[in-house]
Amino acid sequence: MSSREDWPTTEALVYSVEWFDPTRADSGHYKVEYSYRIADERYIGQFYDYGSQEAYLHRDDIIRIEYDPSRPQHSRYPDAREPRFALPEWAAWSLRILVGALVLLIFCFAWRK
Repeated sequence: MSSREDWPTTEALVYSVEWFDPTRADSGHYKVEYSYRIADERYIGQFYDYGSQEAYLHRDDIIRIEYDPSRPQHSRYPDAREPRFALPEWAAWSLRILVGALVLLIFCFAWRK
């Protein structure tokens, strides 16, 4: 198997772009599906892009993907954006409570003087 740095590129045709709204467990993202040909063989790939819901790829757009020459059914879109760090809901509430408790503690000590 070759390393990803050695993967050649080819053109792929986007045939599906779907936006998923953010949830408590996941940030908003696109699911993009595409097809490509290597040596007269057709392959299908997909990737998730964690950018904002801005103008993006559309059906029938042409993109450049990378594929594994030893296993051409394995491909990737190198420009896909990774998910941004987001705190789980319980951690966000814990942080709010902690900050509130610290503010209250500081206020109490300042009031006693």
